Amino acid sequence: MTLALGSATALNEKNYPYLGVVSDFAHVLTPSAQDKIERQAESLKRITSVNLCVATFYSINTLEVASYGEELYHRWDIGQADKKLDHGVLVVITWAEQNVKLFVGGGVAPVLNEKARESLEFSIIGELSRGNFSDAAVFGATAITQLIMNGPLPENRRLEIFEWLFPLSVLFLFTVLAPLAFSGDYIMAYSIALGGIFGYVFFGFLGMIVLAGISFLINMLRVRG
Repeated sequence: MTLALGSATALNEKNYPYLGVVSDFAHVLTPSAQDKIERQAESLKRITSVNLCVATFYSINTLEVASYGEELYHRWDIGQADKKLDHGVLVVITWAEQNVKLFVGGGVAPVLNEKARESLEFSIIGELSRGNFSDAAVFGATAITQLIMNGPLPENRRLEIFEWLFPLSVLFLFTVLAPLAFSGDYIMAYSIALGGIFGYVFFGFLGMIVLAGISFLINMLRVRG
């Protein structure tokens, strides 16, 4: 009981900073394990926009872990509220209790529902019981990544994909059709594509149209001159 009260007091008094994908406050993860988790998280975020973080602590009272994990999820902005998203997964692992708790954002909840979270927590705890904290953490990160990647994309991620897929499709058609329609050559097509991509990256859809159009006109003058 003294340990539990002490851990709760320590948590309240210590403002744990966000250290990135891996916040190993218990100092139990090997550099190799941290690297594997970070690579899993990077791949997951790039493909699905879901932000995965793993935090370890020496001890948290089992009754306190739920409220404290929720607090960390929001304080560390795991869900990416600054981007108007709620696509996050925070894995809290405690060494003394060998306990695991998952906290997920609303955009991830359809995939990591309560049943899925309980199953993952149970599986990670099973790995912890084998005595290797690092392997358990890597196992958890891998299982979460695979489950989310095999599930439906969050709604906002679908919109993000459409946002860049549509303009690049328009640019592709213009790059192919303009040289054919106006007796252009591969240099014209290359210039249109390069100008359009540059414009889209730095100025958005309108910039893509303007710079692709300028490239087209310059090459028209070159071809007919």
